[in-house]
Amino acid sequence: MLIHAILKKPVITLAFILAIIAGLSINVEKIHIDASPDSLLLESDPDLEFYRETHREYGSDEYIIVGFQPNDDLYSQQTIDFIQQLTNELKAAPGVSNVNSITNVPLLQQPRSQGEDGVSTFRNLTHPEVDISSAQEEFAISPIYSSNLVSLDANSTAIKVDIQKNEELVKLLQEKYLLLDQIEDPSNTANRDLIDRLDDVNTQIPLQRAIINERYKYALEDVRATISKYQDKGIFYLAGAPLIANDVKLFINNDIRVFGISMIVIMIFVLFLFFRSISWVLLSLVCAFLNVIMVSGLIGLFGLQLTIISSNFVALLIIFSITLSIHVIIRYQEVSSKNPNDHKTNLIHAVKQIATPCIYMVATSAIAFISLIVSDIQPVIYFGLIMVMGLLCAFLLTFTVLPTLIYLVNPKVPGSEKEASSTLLSNILDKLTHNKAIAGIAVVIIGSISIYGITQITVENRFIDYFKSSTELHQGLVFIDQQLGGTVPLELLLEAPEIVEDDIDEFDEDDEFLDYLEEEEESFTQQSYWYNRRGIQKIRDVHEYLESLDQVGKTLSISSTEKVFRQLAKGEELEDFHLALIYKKLPENIKAVLINPYISHEGNQARLVARIKDSDHTLIRNDLLNKIEKDINESLIANGESVRLSGISVLYNNVLQSLYQSQILTLGTVFVCILIMLIILFRNVLLAIIGTIPNVFTAFFILGAMGLLHIPLDIMTITIAAITIGIGVDYAIHYIHRFKKEVHQGASYPQAIRTVQMTVGKALYYTSITVTLGFIILITSSFKPSIYFGLFTSIAMIVSLLATFTIIPLLIQWWKPINTKN
Repeated sequence: MLIHAILKKPVITLAFILAIIAGLSINVEKIHIDASPDSLLLESDPDLEFYRETHREYGSDEYIIVGFQPNDDLYSQQTIDFIQQLTNELKAAPGVSNVNSITNVPLLQQPRSQGEDGVSTFRNLTHPEVDISSAQEEFAISPIYSSNLVSLDANSTAIKVDIQKNEELVKLLQEKYLLLDQIEDPSNTANRDLIDRLDDVNTQIPLQRAIINERYKYALEDVRATISKYQDKGIFYLAGAPLIANDVKLFINNDIRVFGISMIVIMIFVLFLFFRSISWVLLSLVCAFLNVIMVSGLIGLFGLQLTIISSNFVALLIIFSITLSIHVIIRYQEVSSKNPNDHKTNLIHAVKQIATPCIYMVATSAIAFISLIVSDIQPVIYFGLIMVMGLLCAFLLTFTVLPTLIYLVNPKVPGSEKEASSTLLSNILDKLTHNKAIAGIAVVIIGSISIYGITQITVENRFIDYFKSSTELHQGLVFIDQQLGGTVPLELLLEAPEIVEDDIDEFDEDDEFLDYLEEEEESFTQQSYWYNRRGIQKIRDVHEYLESLDQVGKTLSISSTEKVFRQLAKGEELEDFHLALIYKKLPENIKAVLINPYISHEGNQARLVARIKDSDHTLIRNDLLNKIEKDINESLIANGESVRLSGISVLYNNVLQSLYQSQILTLGTVFVCILIMLIILFRNVLLAIIGTIPNVFTAFFILGAMGLLHIPLDIMTITIAAITIGIGVDYAIHYIHRFKKEVHQGASYPQAIRTVQMTVGKALYYTSITVTLGFIILITSSFKPSIYFGLFTSIAMIVSLLATFTIIPLLIQWWKPINTKN
């Protein structure tokens, strides 16, 4: 067996493994966490391709909102001068392409001048001849500025800071979709070359994403540094997708540092309490440390991208390694206590005895994490791969490095005096033995409640709930949400029918200016399906419908622009002639603000941009999106017109719905696979079923608790089920494997159960307490998904332990799975 070879040349074995780890460690520096929104999106999602096409047409949505509540009156000259100064400073920041504020947007109700070419020039708030009172009125009633740049109470304003688009990334993504379309064409004979080019493009995309992440970072640092100088001027708030991406990364990096250090400290303390020897503690931690380095090196070598989903991989790697080490150490100590004088033989026997259940433990845990690989989301797939690699590496090191170190160090084995853990486990068994019926009824009741709780579980993505109320990000999101029209954009794209010939004759035959329009063959109004009286009326209906929804804040569209034009025309209805004339007279910089963001260049697509109120506690995004699409299709559009929803709201909702379907709904398959593995291990169907039930119970308990407590599944908590099964199945395997051995050696059922409870149970107890205290540290995070992840994983470990110590012995005594007479 391998253990003989290892102990024959322990120093060489240790040196060889350390050399491999040292070689892999070179790749650790290649690892970085990508917290950008793109990193969590479904690359196979057609909505993502459509979203990117939309923003090639209408421009980027990568911007930061600086909310400002001045100490002085918003329209005082002192405040206006300061906002203009701040606008200029922010515009000079690296990575910033443009800044819009109340001081530089055009005021359409002010007197304007007209050049020789007939193009109008508009004043802004800093113009020396501007009428402040008129400007104040315009900001209050403007469909574009009110509840957008200026709050309804005129006490706050927003400054929009646009981040420079990464044009190279845009080109690469566009090329990727073209290559995918060409590769799917079976008649294309150049597929091999196209696949090679696609691989090259896929390699470059993460590099370009890293560039835009750095741009976010430096732009935000400069924005924060700038506004920090002016805290005496008023209160500042920050919001926006780049801010979320950057701050989530900061939170996670901080969690990794704090959590990693805290976990090591806790594990040293707990393991010392258990083993009463620093030698055993250090041996366990050495293996865990080497596992982290080894897997990190493999992550860098294979280019597996870390995201917020996989950010806790270090903690999980430590836990896997510690768990395996505890089992080996406890078994070695048990064997040595019976034969204290033969160190090497004891070590060989201990490793041989514990190897089989550990192999199956790793295999069944890997099945749980392989379930993540069936996801369509690349970061989830990578997380599953990382965990599988972590399990394999932890097993390799536990059964090579750990026995070698035990052999070389020969740490002292503690005496066999009774411990507090043994007393506790004995008491649990005694209570269970004397109250089997009550325990069984309790398990059934808890299980039934858990199943009901699962029916109440939701998948939600209210970004505002991801952060503690004390964080700058949460406060900024709430302020922008409530004062300045909402935070998370939702885009609606209205498409013209494919055939629209002669439609204008049908709808505009009463237009007194029809003859003029027919003369203007190149008129945008003449060509466009939407930029005319009839089209804008339909857009207005959709616009007003969106703003009637409680969860929707500010909505902007060409209807907003047309309403501004009507205000300038003293409320008169605009005919197509007026719209054409306005379009012709507007300067390009004004068109870029009032028309281009809402009508495509060809005029056959109209865009509405709504902002979801993320702070609305009634918001269930998936229901809202489905309702909007259904209502518009059924009531507001017709004659071949169509609507398609887009934006971050849609894309992230798709991610969560996909996670729910691919993970929660595949749990049944995972349990079946684990059951098959246990049948192979135990060669006994009843024992396999008994070993599977505690894992089902624990997973249902955790998911049911989340449903009953109204804690939605999100990008991190949705992986708890896989982690719970991955770690919890260990308990059942070790418990039943030892029970089966004791029975085959002649022990009665009660004797076998008590022996298991006092031996294997001790290792499970140590493991559970260590894991629980390690994960519970995450409740100190500022990132709520990490808090829930740590809390529910800790609860899962305790529940799994209790389920193992109650459900398994109960079922064993009721079902009698082994024929002791034989």
